[in-house]
Amino acid sequence: MESRSLTEVEKAEIVDKLAKVEVKKQMDAKQQEKVEKYQDVVQFGNAGWRHRYYSTKFFVRSQEQMAELQVKIRQAYVEGLAWVFAYYYKGCVSWEWYYPFHYAPHAADLVNCDKVVINWNMGQPLCPLQ
Repeated sequence: MESRSLTEVEKAEIVDKLAKVEVKKQMDAKQQEKVEKYQDVVQFGNAGWRHRYYSTKFFVRSQEQMAELQVKIRQAYVEGLAWVFAYYYKGCVSWEWYYPFHYAPHAADLVNCDKVVINWNMGQPLCPLQ
């Protein structure tokens, strides 16, 4: 039986497949490394999780700071929900409003959200280059 040599295109295809397999293997190894290094600091469901959530995400240390933050974050989060609803049903109600936090409150901290008073300041839209 006669064996034929591979063409340059076939060689390139084989190298491409091998490279893809190697890259995937390395990416999977990196991902696994990240998973193994991850530490669940908050430990949702375990005693004290709420304080750990707010202390790691918002850097609060005392119960007083946490209580103050919960009021502020509840206000801002409910304003955000109202802003989105108003935007889609009425149009823009405020050009100046923004959510000032990187994380959301926990749902359990939204109790009494019906007591939140919202006052919009319309402001002016930004110019395209701003």
